[in-house]
Amino acid sequence: MFTKLFKHEMQAYRPMMAAMFALLIAGIIVIIISVILPLTILIAGLSGQSGASAPLVSIILLEVFLPLIVAIFLLAAIGNVTHRFYKSCYTDNGYLTHTLPVSAQQLIGAKFVGASAFSLIITISVIFAGFIATEVLTLSALQHGYTEWTQIHQDMYELIRNTLYSVDDMSVSFGGLIIYWVFYTIIRLLSVIMKIFGCISLGQLFHKNRIGWAIGSYIGIYIVTTMITNLICSIIYGILLSPGIHSHTSWQLASIPTTVSMIVSAATGVIMYFICLHMMTKKLNLD
Repeated sequence: MFTKLFKHEMQAYRPMMAAMFALLIAGIIVIIISVILPLTILIAGLSGQSGASAPLVSIILLEVFLPLIVAIFLLAAIGNVTHRFYKSCYTDNGYLTHTLPVSAQQLIGAKFVGASAFSLIITISVIFAGFIATEVLTLSALQHGYTEWTQIHQDMYELIRNTLYSVDDMSVSFGGLIIYWVFYTIIRLLSVIMKIFGCISLGQLFHKNRIGWAIGSYIGIYIVTTMITNLICSIIYGILLSPGIHSHTSWQLASIPTTVSMIVSAATGVIMYFICLHMMTKKLNLD
């Protein structure tokens, strides 16, 4: 039954995924066209800087629109996950959802796995599309002799290359760094999804303005977890930087905030799971 629930969740996310993929492909095509077609010559003629328009368009697209597009896509994915969970569990559709011959654990699990798969697919797709767009824009700038911008791009790759061959002072390999950040990103993303589920469930404790209370719950939990993370980091730094301790490495010091944040996020996600389970089994309110 869990497999059927998961398939149903993915089918519900399919239209949104198709729309996002179409927009990503269209965005890449627009970026390529904007730096290749003679339209850029018109822009250059209007600005009186012949031949400089393509790099100008590249910089504007890369530094302004690309990060904005990435943020919009990620927010849209999270928004769709939120809407899907709320609509299927705590609106009129919830009457059907909660009468299915499945346990609350299976229901939450299927929705969590489906939302996680959807979010991870969108995140990977956006990162891949951003990489392609970056390479196209940088190539355009290089072809037009815009050395300042291409130098920044080269410096970025030089930094990565140097890190790849010189991480002894960090006591961790480059592969280890990549694995660590991928693991950190996945844990934080999964935690956000479960916190959304839990906060939406908490909002059902109230008879009016449940969405507002759910948003307030999320903000409150964010503030509390941030305070806990900062407190734990302060304690750890106080211990490691005490006069009698010299065994720590640069990597250990640098990774403390992200590691603590990851652990606190994972613990919060687990707590929110049990809150969500309790609300569905003991405090379900669909009125």
